[in-house]
Amino acid sequence: MWIMTIIITFFGMSSQGNTVITRHGELPILETEEQKENWNSTLEELSNKLKDTLASKYMYPHGEVISCGINTKGYFVILFKYGNVDETLMNEVYTSVDNSAKEMGIQNIPVEFGYGTYGNREIILDIEQGIIHEFGGSTNNLSESEMHALEEFMKKKPTIPLYKKYCSLWENSSIKRPE
Repeated sequence: MWIMTIIITFFGMSSQGNTVITRHGELPILETEEQKENWNSTLEELSNKLKDTLASKYMYPHGEVISCGINTKGYFVILFKYGNVDETLMNEVYTSVDNSAKEMGIQNIPVEFGYGTYGNREIILDIEQGIIHEFGGSTNNLSESEMHALEEFMKKKPTIPLYKKYCSLWENSSIKRPE
């Protein structure tokens, strides 16, 4: 039986799929729906606490992290650009996440690291001047204000049109598309 793990992105870019690299920490035992909802809320609170630090140090355009969220198993998920991810970097990011979690009373935070799959995506940096940045493109020629706009974009929760969510689910699972 094939089981689909859905990732809900807290901030960064939505992934169209992912590959797990490694996991750290330990999942809590969540037996009821209320416990699962409380855990998800706790992880979202953690993501809000981490957002500025991750965005300024580890996230695109400054680093390799592209999105942060939670999966249906209860892991805090950190996705990187596809390519070689240094184990030292993952350990450094985990330490940052774990320290913030400890401040919230969470020991041994469960974190799943992976590669995300991202389509070519245009990021609007200045709508009035029509300045668009293509995700993954060079940031060398961006002004300070454009870099700031890119950082702010990465700190937001992504929005995906409803039809794309359903199309992705249909294409990646055994769910039958309604006629």
